[in-house]
Amino acid sequence: MKITQILPVNPTSYGGVQRHFSEISKIFISDGNSLTCICPLSSNETSLKPNFLSGIKLIEIDQGKTLVTKIISKLCQFLFFKTMYDSEIVHFHDYGSVLKFFPLFIICLILNRKLSITFHGWEGKFPPQKKTILMRRIINSSISRSINVGDYIEKWYKTNPKIVIYGGYDCNKSKNYKVKQISSSIIKFVFIGRLEEDTGIRAYLESWLNFNPDTDCELNIYGNGSLNLELTRKINASKVTNVHFHGWTSEIELILQGADVVLTSGYLSVIESVVFEKKVVSYYDNELKEDYLKLWIDAQNYITLCGSTHELLDAYYHSVYKKSSDLDFEKFRNKYSWRNVVEKYYDLWK
Repeated sequence: MKITQILPVNPTSYGGVQRHFSEISKIFISDGNSLTCICPLSSNETSLKPNFLSGIKLIEIDQGKTLVTKIISKLCQFLFFKTMYDSEIVHFHDYGSVLKFFPLFIICLILNRKLSITFHGWEGKFPPQKKTILMRRIINSSISRSINVGDYIEKWYKTNPKIVIYGGYDCNKSKNYKVKQISSSIIKFVFIGRLEEDTGIRAYLESWLNFNPDTDCELNIYGNGSLNLELTRKINASKVTNVHFHGWTSEIELILQGADVVLTSGYLSVIESVVFEKKVVSYYDNELKEDYLKLWIDAQNYITLCGSTHELLDAYYHSVYKKSSDLDFEKFRNKYSWRNVVEKYYDLWK
C-alpha cells in the first residue's frame, strides 16, 4: 500500500508521537508498504538522525512564523495534491496535524481518500479546554476511522474510536531480555520520562526525599525538560547523594534491564517496564490522569497506582520489602508488541 502519515511534529525530535510513528513505520516498510511522512520542518536544536527514516519519503513543510508566512505555508500545501492523489491511505497523527495541514485534509476529502486518525494523548493541562474538546469531536466526526491511545480519551474528549491501543515494545530488541531480581546491594529506582509538570516528576522526587529505607537505594532519572535545572538545584540543595540526573537516553531497554523499580506513568514506559518484569510505580495528580491509568484494565495487576506523595512513599517501601506476585508476564508481552499495534492499523484501514 501507498501510505502517507501526517504528523504535528517532526519525527526526528523526541516524544511519544514520534516514537509511535517510528516503531510502526519500521514494520510498515518491512511489510513492503510505500511510506511518505509529511511533517513540520525540523528544528536544529532537537534534530536527530534516526535510522528508521531510511525507506521513508520525508516531506518537511515550514509552518511559518508570521501571519504572512503562515498563510503562504498553508497555500503551498496545495502543491502536494499529487502526493495525496497517489496515496491509498492518508493517516493523521493527533488532531494537531489536521490543524497544521488543513489544506491537505481538504484535498483528501475532495479526492475521497481513506482518511484515518490516531488521537495520541492529552495536552498536559487539567481540565481540558472546552475548545480543545470541541475541536477533537469535530475532527473525529469528519474522519470515520479513528484510534484512541487509551480508553480515557473517549471519556474525556467524547471521541468515539473504532480501535483503542496503548502502544508496544520492540520484540527484536527484547528477545534476549534478562529478568533481574532485587538481590544486589543497591536497589535501583529509575524514572523515565519528560521533566515536566504532567509527568509527576515533582511528586516522585518529593517522596524520595522522605524515603529512608534500611538498605541502599538510588534513583536514576532519565529525561529532559523545562524542570531540569530547578529539580537539579533542589536535589543539590538537599544534600541527597543517591539521586542522579542522566538526561535523555535512547537505550531504554538497557536501562530497564539494570533497574529494580521503575517510576513512570507513560504508556510506553509502563509497557517496556512490564516486559522486563520490573516493579512499576505510577503517579497521578488529577482525575484525567487517574482515568488514564485506571481505565487500562490489562495493566492493573502490573503497576502500583498512587494519587499522593504519601501513597508514593508507601509504594517505595513496598517495592523494596514486598515480594513480587506471580504474574503472567508472557501474556502481557504477547499482547503489547508493536507488530500487534500495526495489525490494528491494518484492521482500521480495511
